[in-house]
Amino acid sequence: MVLYTITQGWTKRLTFYAQADGAAVALPTNTSIVLKDRDGSTINVSDRTTLPDQSASPGQVHFDPAGGDFLAALSPYSVHVVAVDSDSRQVSFPNGAADHIVVKPL
Repeated sequence: MVLYTITQGWTKRLTFYAQADGAAVALPTNTSIVLKDRDGSTINVSDRTTLPDQSASPGQVHFDPAGGDFLAALSPYSVHVVAVDSDSRQVSFPNGAADHIVVKPL
């Protein structure tokens, strides 16, 4: 599923939502975004990923991209929200094929 269609150089906050069976899932503090370009290369975004208060905003993860994170030549990008619980069990949202971000040239 295409979550966002953006232009190259986009720096406005993107919000991702973790859901199971249509309901928001409160995420543990050890939650990250796995972002990959069309070639499967992972883009490290850990320093620009934040988790809001899950009691007020369950399932939300914010990403504040840098200007060079999204290039039209490497689009589409795949994205998963990955949560790791206190027992080191990992779950990805979506729990299947990744969602996508399409990047258009300027």
